[in-house]
Amino acid sequence: MGCNSTTTAWSELYSGLQLGVVDGLDHVPTSVRTMNFYDHVKYMAEPKIFASPMYLVIFKAFV
Repeated sequence: MGCNSTTTAWSELYSGLQLGVVDGLDHVPTSVRTMNFYDHVKYMAEPKIFASPMYLVIFKAFV
């Protein structure tokens, strides 16, 4: 894809996107929305690679 990845501190990511130091991010859409990253990100892809582990717990009394 022609990109070079680097690690950026979470606290510096918004300003990095704002100033153009960081071109993009790889994170869950919930974080993009809650942290207002969408203000400075033009495009968003949803590759469906994120796993959300959920556990279903059923007590024997309910079965």
